[in-house]
Amino acid sequence: DRHPGERDLQLRLGEQMLIAGRRVEGREIVADSVNLASSGRNHTDQVTMMILDAAVHGSVSDREETRRFVANLSATHAIESWEHLDLVWFFFQGKWDDQRVLGIDTGTVHRWLRVLQEWARFEVEGDVERALERASELEETDEIRELANVLEARVRLWAGNPEAACQLADTTLRNLEAECRIDYQACAWVPLAEWVSGRALSEIEGREAEAGAMLARAAEHAPGTFIARPVTP
Repeated sequence: DRHPGERDLQLRLGEQMLIAGRRVEGREIVADSVNLASSGRNHTDQVTMMILDAAVHGSVSDREETRRFVANLSATHAIESWEHLDLVWFFFQGKWDDQRVLGIDTGTVHRWLRVLQEWARFEVEGDVERALERASELEETDEIRELANVLEARVRLWAGNPEAACQLADTTLRNLEAECRIDYQACAWVPLAEWVSGRALSEIEGREAEAGAMLARAAEHAPGTFIARPVTP
């Protein structure tokens, strides 16, 4: 309240509201922070939060709002952001073979986009060896290590090792939940980790109840996405 013109403070306030589940207020404050003239982070962080929030919740209206928001940015930044919005949206919709996921250049700024793209490619191709190799490479970068760990857990589950997948997913989930207190981006990966953990638990004898509870949590955190859809054999 004392510093309404400070971009970083307003962005942090909006981020904390998103983390707390106050999405309408959070999105509004994040968007408004772009127009503040003070120094601070550039548009990248604001756009990322709005893209992830819309995609994780499967909200078509918020996706369109984000597209209108991006249209007001510079032409170069808008084109790149539209592509990233599409990649994240269709990834969380489970449309992994869409060229708006597989066909775009993820660039060098948002390394987490590479992980989502590799995940989608694995879902389409099922190449375990390649996916594990790429996950291992991505895990070497600190800022995306946890997300890459979730990808590795997903691949190990598909390869028939639910125990290893569950252990890795659960450890990563605890780390993400801690990061999620201050970083909205980590909150976006939480339901992915919960989904992998729940799927792995469902394949371990005697842990069906835990699996159901974990999958329900994942669906609550990512409604309107593939994560919330019933698991089919």
